[in-house]
Amino acid sequence: SMLGVSHSNLASFQNAIAKSARQPIKKPTSKNGNGKTVELSALIILTNSQKRQILLGKKLRGFGTGKYNGFGGRLESPEIDPTPAHGAKRELMEEANISVPLHAFEKGSVGVLTFTFEDKMDFSMVVHLFHVDVRLEESGNDVTMA
Repeated sequence: SMLGVSHSNLASFQNAIAKSARQPIKKPTSKNGNGKTVELSALIILTNSQKRQILLGKKLRGFGTGKYNGFGGRLESPEIDPTPAHGAKRELMEEANISVPLHAFEKGSVGVLTFTFEDKMDFSMVVHLFHVDVRLEESGNDVTMA
């Protein structure tokens, strides 16, 4: 279906999402069985729930320049990003200079979004969505898990 997979209960959904964060990546951009180009990426929503804050970054170039957004980007080859969780960890470090343990991304996988485009029927984007709650220390970029 175009809407995805239906789950009979919350446990079924959570199990499926946990698996997707650890699923090996074949190629970050590849053709699927229908000949469609699929681009894989990660999006991280970083929060500090103790202070009721969401950490966003200002986009400096490309689509959405000047807008605030979560952190993330395209997943790299399997040698660099063996799983979506590895890619999310790398992207957060590259974009915000914040290092978070890999297990936080595996635990924080909350969904997979698929975007299709009417003007590009042969292309889609699959975005692995992560939520990580941290405490950012005032002394700099020291991070502790909440």
